[in-house]
Amino acid sequence: MQELIQIGKSTGGRDIVSARDLYQFLGPSERFNNWFDRQLGYGFIEGTDYVGCKVFNTLARQELDDFVITIEMAKEISMIQRSERGKQARQYFIACEQRLRENAQPVYSLPTTHAEALRQLAEKVESEERLLKENAELRPKAAYTDMVLSSVDEWTTTTIAKGLGLSAIQLNNLLCQMQVQYRHDGSFVLYARYQNKGLAKQRTFPFISRSTNETRTRTYLVWTETGKEFIHRLLNPVLKEFAEAARQQAS
Repeated sequence: MQELIQIGKSTGGRDIVSARDLYQFLGPSERFNNWFDRQLGYGFIEGTDYVGCKVFNTLARQELDDFVITIEMAKEISMIQRSERGKQARQYFIACEQRLRENAQPVYSLPTTHAEALRQLAEKVESEERLLKENAELRPKAAYTDMVLSSVDEWTTTTIAKGLGLSAIQLNNLLCQMQVQYRHDGSFVLYARYQNKGLAKQRTFPFISRSTNETRTRTYLVWTETGKEFIHRLLNPVLKEFAEAARQQAS
């Protein structure tokens, strides 16, 4: 099968693709950042469905924004496009998943001799012991990732933005304009006057670099319950003014 879009593996074993690769295949007319921002309006969750990263464009000689997205998110985005290219991409991802499932299915046959039965039993025991060892090594990493991504006491910017009727990019821009946070080395950081107030925490998310195939990490802000309440109190009056101005302009 021809490779339309490169598919990689996250450190957790999930199938992932580059949002820029998908964008280039689909061929939309708008700029990448505007296109991806529009896709986020369909409810994708930062840290679960996608995570930001940087890629180096050798032609332009500069770093560009990119996002590592799950293959599930890639399929849904492809379907949303309602284009022939979107249909091709979705069918391609489904075919790749089917092929991976088929290759992962073990071939097992009943032993015909006592010696063969003993050999299969020994192989099974050895395999289970190896899996137990690997599981023990991976358990701390898995527990850490689960804690970061699913803690009920922490909220991603995307989740808070959805509650306000905004996209994550819109919320981040507003918080930057109101000098609550600023971007530093590709991540958002709180201004000094808002630090040490229990509003947010820096979390680290591991991913595999598409260009070097190395495991790298990226930090991002997660908001506490106090931080979520702070954002709502800060922005609700502003959003009400925007809504009232829009209503008066429409009438």
